Amino acid sequence: ATDAVGPEDLDRLGTAAERAGRLAELRRRGGAGFIVGVSTHDLAQVRASAALPVDYIGFGPVLATRSKASPEPCVGFAGLTAACASAARPVVAIGGLDAASALQAARCGAGERGCAGTSRGSIGPCRRHPVVRSHVVGTATGSAA
Repeated sequence: ATDAVGPEDLDRLGTAAERAGRLAELRRRGGAGFIVGVSTHDLAQVRASAALPVDYIGFGPVLATRSKASPEPCVGFAGLTAACASAARPVVAIGGLDAASALQAARCGAGERGCAGTSRGSIGPCRRHPVVRSHVVGTATGSAA
């Protein structure tokens, strides 16, 4: 299984040491092969992610996205290139990408692309399941039912 924790989720995890502990516990509970990532939206968050026990970072939105009511500002391909150069972990490009723009994202250094919405013509590992995400975040923050 794979899921990402967003910056707003990290805020609920407490101090940096508490975050690292909770994310490590999440990985342990997930079992063998469980992958943990963190979503980032600017270079400060990319740099901060180096201190977290995660396998990858999501970065974006690279392009305009319709999957969120209030998306973060678009970072564009120049922002993605800078994030890939700064990241201590593999980068997954997120936000508004289709098959053609995914190729451009790969040229920027992103190893993968992901999508949270159901955009037509999208390929790859798309469609995060909100119930799973809620459980993962709830487990990490100690608020799982």
